[in-house]
Amino acid sequence: MLLEPQALLSGVKNGNRLMFTLCYDRYHRGIYLFVLKYVRCEALAEDIVQEVFFRLWCNRRGLREEGNLAALLYAMAKNLTVNAIRKHKIVETGNVRYYDLHEGRQEPAGESDSDETMRRLRLAVGELPARQRTIFNLKIYESRSNQEIADMLNVSVNTVKVHYARTMKHLCQRLKKN
Repeated sequence: MLLEPQALLSGVKNGNRLMFTLCYDRYHRGIYLFVLKYVRCEALAEDIVQEVFFRLWCNRRGLREEGNLAALLYAMAKNLTVNAIRKHKIVETGNVRYYDLHEGRQEPAGESDSDETMRRLRLAVGELPARQRTIFNLKIYESRSNQEIADMLNVSVNTVKVHYARTMKHLCQRLKKN
């Protein structure tokens, strides 16, 4: 039984549990893969997907029936993913990825001195010129787009791209030393 997204949205809005289940069945896998692409942790991605659908159900009465269900779900997933990245301080530089989940540290395979690498990363970020450091922080820690950063700093998108590329080159070089 393949229902139109508008019928699913209307059913969810009206509290129909079957429609909610069908909505979940239709969209959960795609949203999970979308979130997993950014957090790269299956448990965290599943938690975020569950939170998306939990919030959909809790806020169902406020849904607009003419709205786009898929766009709503993916927007919710994006916002929850950005919040999770901030909360868990997920940082990615080259092939090195660190994050703290539930008070436990997870490290990439073969990387036994993550504290030292993180210390070196922080030092390298601290050495950046102010503009590059600002762009790095906005892009990595606040998940801002190039356009958002350009608007905030009153520069062109190309300037943001150039500064970010220089930043990543500098950080990679600094982390490769020793």
